[in-house]
Amino acid sequence: MTEKKAYLYLDPERFFEVEMVKAIRLGNDLLLNEQILENYLSQVAPVPFHPDFQFGKEINENLSNHGLGKTFDIFLQGRTSEPIYRLERNEHQLSETSSTRFTSIWQIEIPGINDETAAIGWILHSDYSGAFPKASGIGGIRIRAGNIQIGDEKILEHAFPEARFNLWTVGEFHITSKKFIPNGRRDDLEHNLHYDNFKSVAKTYLSELSQILRKTSGHRNLLKESKNTRLAAQEKWQSLKVFGRSKKIQDHILEKLQTSKTKFEALLNHDEEWSI
Repeated sequence: MTEKKAYLYLDPERFFEVEMVKAIRLGNDLLLNEQILENYLSQVAPVPFHPDFQFGKEINENLSNHGLGKTFDIFLQGRTSEPIYRLERNEHQLSETSSTRFTSIWQIEIPGINDETAAIGWILHSDYSGAFPKASGIGGIRIRAGNIQIGDEKILEHAFPEARFNLWTVGEFHITSKKFIPNGRRDDLEHNLHYDNFKSVAKTYLSELSQILRKTSGHRNLLKESKNTRLAAQEKWQSLKVFGRSKKIQDHILEKLQTSKTKFEALLNHDEEWSI
């Protein structure tokens, strides 16, 4: 007698299922490495932001207003009872000794050639204290179509005045226009007039972002130099207790304090010139 199997699917009405039977695991088989697969899906697939990510709701609401951002719960059997989430969190480690925290979000709308909306984007602002390591899976400005990532984190690297700034940033553009067509490999979009216009407009935003990065870096360096100068002056002042209040030492301390004062004033002026 032929064995028969009956399947009853109530929800959802439309779906697809892929089943691999007796798949052979090879030594360097990435497809069967659950950790690598989960990391890939968390970046590329249309999965939701983690509930604890403070900017997730704001991003979702803005995308939803444009008919974008639909997500699906994806589970890896045996890995966890929770669905796979995006990798963005409120705070990320940059190295063994430094971390950064997202402080605000920049929402962007890029117009198309015919007055339609070409893409909706968002970029997270932080203290920009360094590049996100590749292992974090979030660095770089990315492109998504149908809420599925196109290419990788380097797809818009060329749009920055300095390519290295790309990995200092976190953000993405969601394509809204049907004039943008992913290529067969889904590692880029088909090059046409609409895509060229999108990249041209996106470049203006990323150039502005690069200026913020430079100013933030200058702000941080100026603060560090001013702090070091102040500490050096304090050390000299303490030395007076040992070596006496000679005119030469006093003049040297005053010079250090004046340098520190000048740098603090520059720091204050720097704050007034820009804000995120």
